[in-house]
Amino acid sequence: MKRTVYLLILVLACTALASGQETESSPNRVVIGGEYFYVHTVQPGETFYSLSRNYDVPQTDIVKYNPQMAEGLRAGEAIKIPAPAPEPLPRNIRNRTTSNRRVEVHAVNPGETAYSIARRYEVSIDKLIESNPGLNPTILSIGQRILIPRGVIGTATPEEIDVEFSQYTEALTEITEGWGYHLVERGETLYSLSRALNIPEDTLRKYNPVELAGGLRAGSLLRYPVAVESVAALPPEDVTAAEESDWAERFDRTVVKTFDPSGPVQAALLMPFTSSGQTEASSVDYYNGTLLALQDLKEEGISVELTVYDTKRSVQETRRILRQNDMEQVDLMIGPRTEETFEVAARFASRQGIPIVSPQSQVEIDNPLVFQVRPGNQYQYDKLKPFLSADHNVVLITPSSGLDAAFQQEIEHLLPSNTQRIGYTGRGSATAIRNALSRDRENILIIPTNNESLTDEILPTISSIQNNISSTTGRGYPIRVIGSPQWARFQNNDREQFFKLQAMYVTLYYADRTTPAVSAFDQRYLASFGSLPSLFSYRGYDVAKLFVTAIKQYGEQYDRSINRVNTPLLQVPYHFRQQEQGQWINDQWVLVQYRNDYIIEVK
Repeated sequence: MKRTVYLLILVLACTALASGQETESSPNRVVIGGEYFYVHTVQPGETFYSLSRNYDVPQTDIVKYNPQMAEGLRAGEAIKIPAPAPEPLPRNIRNRTTSNRRVEVHAVNPGETAYSIARRYEVSIDKLIESNPGLNPTILSIGQRILIPRGVIGTATPEEIDVEFSQYTEALTEITEGWGYHLVERGETLYSLSRALNIPEDTLRKYNPVELAGGLRAGSLLRYPVAVESVAALPPEDVTAAEESDWAERFDRTVVKTFDPSGPVQAALLMPFTSSGQTEASSVDYYNGTLLALQDLKEEGISVELTVYDTKRSVQETRRILRQNDMEQVDLMIGPRTEETFEVAARFASRQGIPIVSPQSQVEIDNPLVFQVRPGNQYQYDKLKPFLSADHNVVLITPSSGLDAAFQQEIEHLLPSNTQRIGYTGRGSATAIRNALSRDRENILIIPTNNESLTDEILPTISSIQNNISSTTGRGYPIRVIGSPQWARFQNNDREQFFKLQAMYVTLYYADRTTPAVSAFDQRYLASFGSLPSLFSYRGYDVAKLFVTAIKQYGEQYDRSINRVNTPLLQVPYHFRQQEQGQWINDQWVLVQYRNDYIIEVK
C-alpha cells in the first residue's frame, strides 16, 4: 500500500540555546508595538498579587495584557508584564557627537540589523534598548540614528550577544499571540526557512520587507504568522474501557508480526513536532537524520515506506493516531518520545506484534517487543569499574560547592574500601592532594563536580602538583582523572588539561566528528538542511539504520539477532540486553578518554 509522509510542519533546525527561568531580578525585556514588557514564566504558587508587588505594576495591568489568564495563573506559562520605558539620555549627551567620545551616533546602513550593530559595538540588546527609548530591535529603518554611550561599548562578548538575542527571540515568540520570530543564522536561505517554518517565501517577504531588502542576512529578526491550535480542537476521547483493558494485558512474545521479505519495510515515526503551539527542533533533527538513513538504506537495496505522525506530547493525540486503520500494517514503530505517550503506543504495538523503539525515554514496560535506545541507568558506570579497583590509588576529591551530588551518590558504591577522601576548598587543598598521591600505583582522582569554572580551577591545580613532583623526583606520578557525566557538556574548558591528566567520563551518546563517516554525514546534513546535525540527528539515523536492517536480515528473529547486525552507524555503541520484564535496553554507555598522546578514545 502506498504511503505518504504526513509531517506537515518542519521547524527551525538549529541548536536551541538554553535560558534560565525568569526572575524579577533578571527578566527578559521585549518591545511589542512600541511598548515595553518583561517576560515572566509563572512559578507554582505565584498570584497576580505577588507579581504586582514584585514588579510594582497594578494587578489590573497584568490582567489587561494577559486576558487568557483572567481566570487564574498557570505554572509554566509565559506572560507579559508592562515594563517602564527607558529614560532618554540627557540632551547634552545626545547632542554630543564622537568629538568628545561620550556617545557614538550610529546611522543604520542598508542590510544592518540590531544584532549586527550589537556585534559591531559589542553591546547587549538591553543596553541598546536602554540607550534608545522607542527602539524596536525587530524593525530598523535605513538612516535611523542609534545612540551608543561609550561606556557600554565592548561590555558584551560575541557569545553573550548570541545567547541574549536568542533568548530575546524566544521570549518575543512566547508572548506574541499569532506570531513567531526567528533570528537568521549563517548558512540559512529563504528557501530553507520556508521549508523549516512551513511558511511560503512570499509570506516571509510580505511581513519582513525591510529585513529582506537586498536579501537574507545573518542576524535579521524575521516575524511570521503561526497557527495556534487550541486544546478544544483535539478530537474527543473515545477509547472504550474494553479496548484499554485489552491493551493492558500482559505482553506475549508469541504474537509476532510476520514480515514480507520481498516488500518494503513499513515504518512509522511518532514524534512531538509541536507542543502547546510551539515547534520542537529536536524532533525535526531526529526526523532529518532518519531521512538520511533511508537514503543510505535505499542505496543498499532496502526500501522503506515511512509514515510520520505528530504526537504533540499528547496521550489523547497518540491514541487518535493509533486508531487509524493503517497503523496495524506497520512493521516498525519508532517513538513516541515521552514516557506517557510511549506507554500507550507500546500497548498497541504488543497487540499487533509490532517491534517498537523508545528513542529517548527510559521505560519500564512488560513487553519483549520494546527496545530502549537510551542506555539504562543501571549500566552507567560499568566501564569505570576496572579503574576503581583496590589495585589503584583511588582518591575522591569533593568540592565544597558545585558538587554533582547524583554522580557522587552513584559512584560511592563502586569505590574500594581504601579510597582516600579529600574536601576541596580551593587551591589551598593542593598539599592534601599531593600527600594522597602514590608513586607506585596509578592514581585515579575522582572529581564529582558539574561546574565548568570549578573544573578549570581543580585540573590546573592537579597538573601543577604533577609538574612539581616531576621536577623534584625526575618522574611524574601516573594520574587519571574521572569526571562527572556533565563534563560532556562543557564548552570552554582548557582541553590541554584533559589530555595531560588523561581525563575520562561517561556519557549517553557520542559522535566523533573527526571520523570520516561522521564528517561525511555532517556535510550531507548541512547540504540538505542548512545546519549541522545535533545528537538527535545522529540518533535518528542510527535507529532507523539499525532496526530496519535487523528486520530485513533476520525477519521475525530480529530481537534475538539485533546485536549481530553489521551496518555502519554514527554513534557507538549499541548493545541490547533483555530485562526480566521482557523489554530490551541498551547497556552501553560511552566512555570518553583523553589520552596524553592527544588522542580521544571512545569505548
